[in-house]
Amino acid sequence: MAGPAASVKAESGAHVRLAGSIGKVAAAYIGLQSAIRITSDYFKESIMLAAKMQTNAISFEVLTKSAKESGLIMRELRELSINTPIPFAEHAQGAKMLLGTRVAAEQVKPTLAALAAISLGNTETFQGLVKAFSDVSAAGRLTGQEMLQFRNAGFNPLNEISRTTGMSMRELKKIMEEGGVSFDMLAGSIMSSVDAGGLFFGMSDRLMKSTQGQFNQLLNSYQQVQIVVGEQLGPAAVEVAKTLRVMFDPEKPGKFMDAAVIVTGK
Repeated sequence: MAGPAASVKAESGAHVRLAGSIGKVAAAYIGLQSAIRITSDYFKESIMLAAKMQTNAISFEVLTKSAKESGLIMRELRELSINTPIPFAEHAQGAKMLLGTRVAAEQVKPTLAALAAISLGNTETFQGLVKAFSDVSAAGRLTGQEMLQFRNAGFNPLNEISRTTGMSMRELKKIMEEGGVSFDMLAGSIMSSVDAGGLFFGMSDRLMKSTQGQFNQLLNSYQQVQIVVGEQLGPAAVEVAKTLRVMFDPEKPGKFMDAAVIVTGK
């Protein structure tokens, strides 16, 4: 016959096993909640990325007045985000700035690619270069203010023009002061700087082989998959949003029940 000590021991063991079972259930529940939250966040982010892509496409169509040109630019920007260390979002913003100052659509990709190389993969520097380039495009000539912007970003257009033309820096500075350094001269210096013999020749390839470049490629590939997922989920999300707008329209409270019937089927 088991004594009191044995009974206490058995009861304690049962409590331990019960606590262990409860712990496992709690852990599984917490894990399930985390999985649901992560999945929900992933789908939400995917839809938002796809929506931004759609917005970009619309912007480019407005700026170029052509759906075909818009589609081409979007494809080129995807290529740039893969082949340069600058993310898609920054390339898209840069493309809008260039097109807004009447840079030809066919010049957007090569210009952004060159500026990405000159920026050495630094997003902030890239943005500064795009702004300076756009300002010169709008003004039609290089001034001291834009020159300062380029120099702050680590690029001196006059040095490159001097290298390719043989003109002295003194001559070029005087020409610039007189408004004689045109936008075409600046654009030419940008492109020659990344061509053979230029200071930044092959820079993007070198940067993409770096640790940061490899990480950027991985992140870009991940985002491209998210965009595809978001494009698939987008139409359903739009319909849900339309229904919810009807349900919560403060000016038409009577529509709530009609929308509820649509959602629940009852």
